[in-house]
Parts: sequence; C-alpha cells; structure tokens
Amino acid sequence: MRRLILSLGILIGLAAPAAAEMELSIYTGWQTLPHSRISGDLPNGGGSYDQLVGWEGKPFVMPPYYGARATWWRSESLGFGVEYTHTKAYADDGTLKALGFSQLEFTDGHNVLTANVMRRWKNQWGQFTPYVGVGWASPFRMWTRITPADRGPTGFS
Repeated sequence: MRRLILSLGILIGLAAPAAAEMELSIYTGWQTLPHSRISGDLPNGGGSYDQLVGWEGKPFVMPPYYGARATWWRSESLGFGVEYTHTKAYADDGTLKALGFSQLEFTDGHNVLTANVMRRWKNQWGQFTPYVGVGWASPFRMWTRITPADRGPTGFS
C-alpha cells in the first residue's frame, strides 16, 4: 500500500507542473449498500455462520460518509486524479437477530483510494461541463467489530 501511495505521489508530482488546471472536490451525501452474503466461524469455537446480510450505511451519523478528490487537468479534456472515499456499514437488526450478534459493523470505514483518468467536454452545455472517468481502486478497511450476543467484542483490524 505504501508503494502505491508513493508511486501515485510521484506520478502526480511529475504531472502537476505541466497541469493547466487543478480541481479539488469534497463531497458527502446519501450512502446505500447492497445486501451481501457472509460466512465464517465464530470466535472461541462458537460454531459457524452463513447469512445474507442487509446493511445500513448511516451516512449522516458520525463519522459521516465523505470523500475528497484532486484532479489535474493536463489539457482542456484530459485529467488525472486521486480520490479517497470513506464509507461504513452496519448489519441491520434482522441480521443481528438471525446470527445471534449484538454488533456487526465496519464503522471506521471501508475506505477506498482511487487513481482516475478523466475526460471532460468543457462548457458543452453553457456553464455545465460533463465528464467521465475510469480508475483503479484499492479498498482497505480500518476496523471491523463483531460482537456475539453472549460474548464480548471481537475486533479485526
């Protein structure tokens, strides 16, 4: 991960002097999460589980869902960028009850670092400039907490 961040920093540093324009964006908003299947073994020999989980994002509860992006436009239409997004996930009440957990969450986030290539059509519709981008993402999580109802918290970092 450190090599990736260092490589991106060097690439951006080399591109910055030639950049015609730099754009910084900060965002937040409503976060939704699709259902997913989890399976595993409970700690301390408590058995195994295989469950379809309904997730809640709780985007406006601290820490909120947010992100930041820096884009260096090398020309009127081509840009390169780096983006960081912080999300989180809480298992819904039905899942907790079905699994016998009091807590199942990714609350310090499912964090995503993305390197992007962007294409824009400047002033295509008057003052509006549409753009599209593609990127390579590297997700990483900071902390996962699972608490079986009859045991203390078990954290995985």
